[in-house]
Amino acid sequence: LLPPPPAVRPSPWSDSEATVRLVESVGSASDAALAHEAARATVTLLKNAPPFDDDERPPLLPLLPADKGGSVRRVLVTGPAADSLGRLSGGWTAHWQGTLADDGIRGSRPGAATPTLLEALRAAGGWEVDHLPGCSLPGTAFAVRSPCAQTNSSAELVAAAALSDVVVACLGEDPHTEKPGDLDDLSLDAGQLDLVRVLASAGTPIALVLVTGRPRLLHGVEALPQVNAVLQSFLPGPHGGAALADALLGRFEPSGRLPISWPTAASSLLYPHWHAVTQQCDGSRTCGVAWPFGHGLSYSRLQYGPLLLSSGALPRTGAVNASVAVSNPSSLALNHTVLLFAAADFRRVIPEAQQLKAFRRVLLPAGSSVEVSFTLRADDFRYWGLEERWVVEGGNVSLWCDPLLRPKGPLAALGAVTRRRASEGSGLAAARARLYVEGDCRGTGCGTAGWLERDASGRWHELGGSSPRHGDGGGASRMGSQLLLTAATLALGWLLGCLSVGKCDAAKQCARRTFVAGRRRAISEMPLTHHQRSVVGGSEMAPLPPADGGGVGTAAPAGRGSHDLSHASDHTSPRDNVDFGERDPAGPPRPDKAWTHH
Repeated sequence: LLPPPPAVRPSPWSDSEATVRLVESVGSASDAALAHEAARATVTLLKNAPPFDDDERPPLLPLLPADKGGSVRRVLVTGPAADSLGRLSGGWTAHWQGTLADDGIRGSRPGAATPTLLEALRAAGGWEVDHLPGCSLPGTAFAVRSPCAQTNSSAELVAAAALSDVVVACLGEDPHTEKPGDLDDLSLDAGQLDLVRVLASAGTPIALVLVTGRPRLLHGVEALPQVNAVLQSFLPGPHGGAALADALLGRFEPSGRLPISWPTAASSLLYPHWHAVTQQCDGSRTCGVAWPFGHGLSYSRLQYGPLLLSSGALPRTGAVNASVAVSNPSSLALNHTVLLFAAADFRRVIPEAQQLKAFRRVLLPAGSSVEVSFTLRADDFRYWGLEERWVVEGGNVSLWCDPLLRPKGPLAALGAVTRRRASEGSGLAAARARLYVEGDCRGTGCGTAGWLERDASGRWHELGGSSPRHGDGGGASRMGSQLLLTAATLALGWLLGCLSVGKCDAAKQCARRTFVAGRRRAISEMPLTHHQRSVVGGSEMAPLPPADGGGVGTAAPAGRGSHDLSHASDHTSPRDNVDFGERDPAGPPRPDKAWTHH
């Protein structure tokens, strides 16, 4: 019943000059050049140490062929991704689950060649290149969990590695996407890990090249003494082979930065770089992280100047400029990303160990220096508060940059960059600074009465009240009550610990008295509302007079008004004598939400 579709699409989509030019330009030399630059940008240098642990020798990368004055005469290229464009490109390349048919990926236009890593290293010349696959992947995304099947004997691999000056091992995955490529284990398959271990037994320096589309667990092969360098490129695309060869040969400076913390165990994913300062890791020195978020080395030793601030205090409605000078002393231009991290000293809601507040990618010509600046505002430090709204809490903040310096000493083996809060007395001495941020609250820890809000006229008032900003209100009194309540709770925990091991006969009675007395004094300073009542044993709760004879105390069952809470009987628990009912909308905030600190 529908009308027939038009035989020809209307202009301008069918035969316009713009459409024809666009179609003819696809895959052109300019497209290929752009794709090659994009592939170069994906290369991240994770590790680069001197071979044989000889600090007198330069790092393994870049490789320098013998005919160019270097010492590399023979290279062994191995690994399932070394001679495959499909494994460099991943899913959605030509087909939904990608393809391993390299002819369907290669560029057909002049100047648009897309060699594999093996082909690009052979084309470099100046050395002899041997190739052994080592192992073979299944070749389908639906078998992505299957191990790499060994194709060369261990003896053959060791002999070939021993005859070479350097081994380039390119590890990866079969192309995949969506559900067929899902994993229940992040470990790289045992076949590829065993390949690296066998090659390491020959004692020849190894450059490990990873082209996995996700962080795979390497189970320590990255830390083997023979694995002197690690390059990660995720999925660089059809031009990735040429880009990786350029990186290995030092034709450009790697500039990639890790967008994640590379885990050493699956549980490490629960410990991101922005974890709370109170969160504990597995207790290891590296907290299950091989390379931290933002990590990425370069061949040259970049130089950072001091981190300078236009002001040491950031007003609530103003801005502060942070700047740092970065120098590139090498003979190659470098695209470098400057990162600015921050960490608050104190916050009502537990602060993060670090947060990336800003970053800027800059081009550093050879032998040049560039000043990089960031504009910081108070809202950059806001968080979702206990009041269920965005708030900015006043206080001191540490700022620092990570300058991608090549590490020395014990950390050089992993190529790790250690980041710690500048307030802890460590970290980078130059590129760090301290800043005071003016927030929406005042007072130490910003107690319940210290939070401020603006009214329609723009004046500041206490949250839920009418006191002007310069008034002190009742925050100090409530803070004292809260501290007393905290002390009483800690004392109760200690006494119950004694009781649990049978070393304190009178702990039960003493703990009850301590807890009740502390809670009683804390709550006696907070007026109760008509909503704060409950039923214990069928008796309605009624206010009790405090021990000093004035004010309003806690609540106890009706008929027990003469009881002294400091001598609570065994059948009356401290919980029975304390009520945290629903807060009256017109009354004070709930005391159990009055503080959070670390």
